[in-house]
This record gives sequence, C-alpha cells and structure tokens, in this order.
Amino acid sequence: TEPGESPTSPYWTRTKVSVATGYGNERMNAYLYLPKNAKPPYQTVVLMHGSVILRINQPYDKVGETAEAGWTFAEMLVRGGRALLVPIWKGSYERYAKIEADRDFYRERSPQWVSEMRRSVDFLHSRAEIDKSRIGYYGFSLGANWGSMLLAMEPRISAAVLLAGGLEGALDDGDYLTPEFDGATYAPRVKAAVMMINGREDISFPYETSQVPLFKLLGSPAGKKEHKTYPGGHSPLGWFDNMTRDTHDWFDRQFGAIQPASAK
Repeated sequence: TEPGESPTSPYWTRTKVSVATGYGNERMNAYLYLPKNAKPPYQTVVLMHGSVILRINQPYDKVGETAEAGWTFAEMLVRGGRALLVPIWKGSYERYAKIEADRDFYRERSPQWVSEMRRSVDFLHSRAEIDKSRIGYYGFSLGANWGSMLLAMEPRISAAVLLAGGLEGALDDGDYLTPEFDGATYAPRVKAAVMMINGREDISFPYETSQVPLFKLLGSPAGKKEHKTYPGGHSPLGWFDNMTRDTHDWFDRQFGAIQPASAK
C-alpha cells in the first residue's frame, strides 16, 4: 500500500494500492478516493470507464484525473460523498496493451476483468473505513457494456448505475460475441439493483435493439431496476446534470443517504 493525499483537492484523499489480479503473477494498481464531505464507514463505488482508458498508454498518476480520461464521472461520484475505487483494469493506463475489438480480444479480457473486479471487492472488504454492505458499481460505455457480466460474477456488489451501455452488437471485424462472454448470458443472473441511463438516440447501443433487450434481461429483483433515457447520443452531453441527479438518487435509494462529515 502506498498512501498519499491528492494535495490539490479539497474534496478527497487518495490512496494508491497494489492488488493481486488473481491470474498469473500479475498485480494492478488501484486508487481509493475517500470523500471529505462524508463520515465513515463509507459507501463505495467501483468505477469502470469507457473504452478511452484502453487507448491511454500513460500512467494513471499522470493522466487519470483529467477530462480526457473521463475524470468528470469519477469526480461526480466522489464529490457526492461516496468513496470511489478506480482499478487499473487490464489494458488501461500503465497496463496498456494494443486493443483489437474482436472476439479473441474480449475472450481474453473478460475473465481478467471479472477477476480484477473480485479482487477489488476483496480489497474493499479489507478496509475498516469501508461499509462492506454498501458497495456499488458505476460503468460508462465499456464499463456499462460489461456491467452485466461483472455484476453477475461478483454478487457482493448490490447496486449499480450503467451509463450509455447495452447489449453488444457487431464487433469491429463484423463478428459477434459468443454466449460465454455475451452480456445477454449474464444479465438474467444479475441480482444487484440496476439503473440504466442512456441517450435515446445512441447509435453505439441503439434503444430498441440494445438498451431495451438488456434491461428486460436483467435479473434484478422487482422494483430494483430502472431505465431512464434522455434526448441525445452516446454521452450525457446536454443532460449531465440529470445523469448526476439520477445517479446519486439511485445510490441513495439503495444504500441510504450519505452521512455528512459534520454530523454528530
């Protein structure tokens, strides 16, 4: 463990840790952000960004907290009063490997990401300041697309927000995912409370053929899944504030309101 505060932020402290991935002898860095506006034990969200992180061949320490790397979403979560864990997923940042968005690529990556998710939750369970019964997941695009597999395979995560995701269509080479790593296989096995938030005109994950089928397949208990759409495409441009409100409201409904740091 390598503790260290982020000296430029009045909103959180940041700790960098090294975690065994659970496969081979590999390890991954992960960054735990603890909010200064809430009191422990902290509700916590594990984050998986969009595919932009698979195209960044630089250490997270240098670029992770920038808009280009999607920090806006991470900051939204931690400033809302929840702890945030950012694992350095296989293929991203200092673990960069050339991406080929085909079946062979995802066949290799998907079990690695599942193992990294499990080890991330193991790490959170080892921390005294984390509320182990209130661990959530936030996935954007890539993270939302693979969310059903990650949630089905890691049941200790009990609530999630999937932004701009859906079932995968044709891959870059025109091929399709096979059942063993297709989100449609795993979605019925999801038991977490899930909110999907999408742009209604998203061409990456179309409403009728990608978003709605995933939502219908999700095995979340009755009353524990919701799908919201806003006018727009594959980003919350123009409705970021709505997305922020929906995200915090969803976690509040599942986990309870944040206890402010000043509360006695």
